[in-house]
Amino acid sequence: MQSLSKCLLDAQVVPLQETITPQLLEDEDQSLDKVISLLVLGEHLRAHQQLLALDPTEDLDRQLDRLWLQLQIAWQRNHRIWFGRLLSVFVQQAPEQDFRCKHALIQMAQWNGQETIPLGLIADQPLSDGQFPHLDLCILQSWCLTSRINEVLPHLHALQLLPSCEVIVLQAFQFSAKNNWQAAESLLLSHMQKFAHRWEFADLLMKCLFHLQRGESCIPALRQILPLHRGREGLLLDPLVKARLLQRQPAICLRLKLIERLFLFNGELISPPDTMLPAYDMLGRTDWLQYIHHSVAGNPERYFNLQSNWMMLLSSRPSSLYPVAIQNFMKVLESSVIKQFSAYQDGSNPDNKLRIGWICGDIGNHPVCRFLLSWLTVSASELRHKHLIVSTLPPHGDAGERFNSLPNVEFIDISQNRDTRVRLALLEQMQLDIAVDLNGWTGNNIAAIFVRRIAPVQVNYLAYHASTGIPAMDYWLVDDNVVSPLPKTEWHSEKLWRLPRPFLAWQPAFQLAEGSLDVPSSTCTGEDEIRFGCFNNSRKISLEVLRLWLSLLNRLPNSKLVLKAFASEDTGTAELLQRRLKRVGFTSDQLIWLPYTAGPRDHLMHYSQMDVALDSFPNTGCTTTCEALWMGVPVITLEGEYYVSRMAASVLRGAGLEDWIACNQEQYLATALAQADSARLKWLRQNRQHWRDVVVNSPLGDARDLMRQLELSFEQMRASTAPTLD
Repeated sequence: MQSLSKCLLDAQVVPLQETITPQLLEDEDQSLDKVISLLVLGEHLRAHQQLLALDPTEDLDRQLDRLWLQLQIAWQRNHRIWFGRLLSVFVQQAPEQDFRCKHALIQMAQWNGQETIPLGLIADQPLSDGQFPHLDLCILQSWCLTSRINEVLPHLHALQLLPSCEVIVLQAFQFSAKNNWQAAESLLLSHMQKFAHRWEFADLLMKCLFHLQRGESCIPALRQILPLHRGREGLLLDPLVKARLLQRQPAICLRLKLIERLFLFNGELISPPDTMLPAYDMLGRTDWLQYIHHSVAGNPERYFNLQSNWMMLLSSRPSSLYPVAIQNFMKVLESSVIKQFSAYQDGSNPDNKLRIGWICGDIGNHPVCRFLLSWLTVSASELRHKHLIVSTLPPHGDAGERFNSLPNVEFIDISQNRDTRVRLALLEQMQLDIAVDLNGWTGNNIAAIFVRRIAPVQVNYLAYHASTGIPAMDYWLVDDNVVSPLPKTEWHSEKLWRLPRPFLAWQPAFQLAEGSLDVPSSTCTGEDEIRFGCFNNSRKISLEVLRLWLSLLNRLPNSKLVLKAFASEDTGTAELLQRRLKRVGFTSDQLIWLPYTAGPRDHLMHYSQMDVALDSFPNTGCTTTCEALWMGVPVITLEGEYYVSRMAASVLRGAGLEDWIACNQEQYLATALAQADSARLKWLRQNRQHWRDVVVNSPLGDARDLMRQLELSFEQMRASTAPTLD
């Protein structure tokens, strides 16, 4: 049997007759060679038939040989039930220390959801020194997760194995364990044509591509892999859904997710709908939340990503549900964090220049990154403290280099390692005085690390539109406009820290598209045809606001509504959104649909196609409000009682444009109707520069003042009595 394991590996690389030893052929009546050949070629059914056709034998070792080969056929064919039954027979018949049995038990453990090699099964297992390479490779893979990782390659070379699929996967796995994902990607892609039909290869390749955020590679790779894995389509559809979601194609996501469920459904709860939530959300269907299965909603420890998405969506609507849900989630998460990590030890020195860490998973063409890069660029010569921009996901574009070029600013990428313990250690080594969370419960967050604490002072700011609910989050940075100063304000777990100015600024750095573009002339030509528009994410466009917009357009027969809500190649999303508006009562001639653009420059130029921007409610815009004013378009908003419904109002007040803030739907409608007057409409189109000038000469347009106030606030936070650290 020792040579059979090696033959099965080596036969993937060289002709079978060169790998089968004469003794093996003699022992099995020259029949196993054909079984191995068929198995290597992926002819699983014929390999099984050939194996069953062998003459019966009383020899226990030969019986176990054949059982192990059947297990490998079941493994490659994705027959979990068959594998389990064969394994039960195998365990009963095999000696306790049998290499084949140990290997099969490891495979079963992986099948049961343990993505990495179960260390408990083989932690003390010595290598077989080449007698059974399959087990040796599993043992070496387990070393990749321990302090013995540097011993892997020397032992692998000592085995003198040919580059079979298992060997390539082990090498790539070791690269990934060392956070050299680029090397893993290169190795796997170079062998894709040969081993794409092997599940362990395909699975690791997709993990690698997604870790590196290779959006341009994911879809072509999945298209090649999917047809090769009949029976595992459901498992591969999930990464395909994620790839489409990254490309903002929610209709395709939903279609694929439903197909996935057809493949996987077996009467039990299957994979959690992590990607279905954002997909429905992008289509404005947050009402879908109520249909989450109770066994998923009630198990936050197991379904962390789903719970994170759920918190994000619940907080997007003014509601009493969010405080209850987030506090329940925190109880479970805190308990889990306490079990996993030691208590925080303050390693910072408040007497020195502050070390301020901005923790962000959206470095690239994302509003949060663009805001921060602009503020630091404009204020670079005045910064008094050290600012560390910490990326938790691979950065896009040259944003990292731009941050590093600024004085008193350092860009640090910790995205190569997704292990929470390693990330925690890296963050602690930075000895931060202030840790600013720029994600909250949005995508790409590392909330569990903030639950444990990474700095004496932790701050929720900018990216998230509600309280995080994290007990260890000390402050929520706001202003009096975005969080009402009235005694009855929205629920929050942090202490409110109110800035004496707008909570953000819009003074774009010249390196960014918005910093280099002039205000475009209006492309609207009809004298009595006013064009309203909204470029807010479609998840923010509620049924309530659609009904008000319809009422507005019906009172102005020649008016149009310009919307941007789908990728040009995702026709399904366009159709679903159009159906939604038709159900409300819109006609096709009232609407102008624009697709998402490839970059920010083209997106910003689309503002030339509207006269007045209509803000959504109760979830209002923020970045789009700034963009619209900057590109020459005024914005009408309806102010609510919660942060999420007051963001646009805070921006407009910061620019001195209080007249554009409505306190009820009637005022919102009246303000919009007033813009349709022919003389007013002519003025709007001829004076688009006016709105940019207003921003430039207002507190909203003063990023230097914002950074002065932020640094002063951080100094005061750090100097105040240190929070109690449990």
